[in-house]
Amino acid sequence: MSARSSWLLAGLLLCAAGSCLAPEEGGVDGDFEAGTGGSISSTTLHSSCDRASGIDGVYCTSDYTMTYVCRELLVHNGGCRAANGATTLPLPGAVLWCCAPPDAGSGGAGGSGGQDASLGGSAGAAAAGGGVSAGGNGGVSAGGSGGTGGSGGVSSGGSGGTAGCGGATAPLTGTPTLVTTLTGVTQLAQLAVDASHVYIATYTGNVVRRAPVSGGASELVATSSVSAMGITELGANVYFTNVIGEVTRAAKNGSSQNQVASLGSDGIGLTADSSHLYALRLTNPGPLLQIPIGGGTPVPLGTFPVTTRSVVKAPTRFIVGGASVPKLWSMPLTGGTATELVDLGATSGRDVGQLAYDAGKIWVASLQSSEILVVDEACSTVTVARAAADTSSVLGIALNATHVFWASFQDNKVWSLPR
Repeated sequence: MSARSSWLLAGLLLCAAGSCLAPEEGGVDGDFEAGTGGSISSTTLHSSCDRASGIDGVYCTSDYTMTYVCRELLVHNGGCRAANGATTLPLPGAVLWCCAPPDAGSGGAGGSGGQDASLGGSAGAAAAGGGVSAGGNGGVSAGGSGGTGGSGGVSSGGSGGTAGCGGATAPLTGTPTLVTTLTGVTQLAQLAVDASHVYIATYTGNVVRRAPVSGGASELVATSSVSAMGITELGANVYFTNVIGEVTRAAKNGSSQNQVASLGSDGIGLTADSSHLYALRLTNPGPLLQIPIGGGTPVPLGTFPVTTRSVVKAPTRFIVGGASVPKLWSMPLTGGTATELVDLGATSGRDVGQLAYDAGKIWVASLQSSEILVVDEACSTVTVARAAADTSSVLGIALNATHVFWASFQDNKVWSLPR
């Protein structure tokens, strides 16, 4: 049996941890049944509880010598209660124990975090009663990627525990790889990446180009009528926005392109799933727009209270980064009300250039501070993965399975490091 909290009258009894349950308000619905007197332990009291027989608790009186005369309390409405809802029991020196209902009690404590970078916390230990256990803390990484959050413990008769926070993300250390330098371009915008190529929207040059993830010269994928800004990839295609709101689909190999939608103006952040594109406009307030993947009229899902610049789709919600303030917001996948998720901190210039998402981690290109930040989605903790990302004004960021890629709004280079 699990128990909740103790109810102690006049300091007469200190309950053993996990052995007492506070009475609820209301009248007693039943009688006292004679029990045995003498000194009695909480273990014996608990063994007297038998909900199947209608015995919901044990009522004890003391003669102030720590010797208790105890009787079983019959309460048929599901819980032990002080007489007539009073805050004291009928007799001086009286203490009431209640048998916990099957779904009460606390779960086991969560396991501690793993020491290896790839391991999260272990499951919480089982408890005798139902309840929710605390999740394990994530492992702290000495190098490599952060650990996965520990899962919650499962308690007998109750629900499982809540998962803990993920492990700390390891800093991006070492000398980055220069993936490519684009010729004829002086300002880069946002990035997309797959297993073989990184795709680059360019603010000057009005093109989308791609380069091998391992490094090398870039090649043309598509052209834009004006500055290209947001970009995402899906299957054999990339999709990109430009500053007048055109949304274009282009084959990754550069063989074709066509406009699939118009946002009206100020196209910026873009992401996709198998059925839809999701786009932002660089306006205040900032709308989130849904577009059929094959093209069509944008449908508003909701509005954010600031100018926004980037959107990612997490498993349960959209996450959007502010262009005018250093904050992230979330919105349900079905649309609706925007909720502030995390303040990126008081550091000057932590406005969002672009977001990337993987396994509960939100990667942030911080435009003016030139940092790469990582936000733990579950805990909203902010880690500086790279204090100065080898270039000023980091606007683009993208992730594949092994590396993080970034690009600057102030030059024509794309960099990468293992993550």
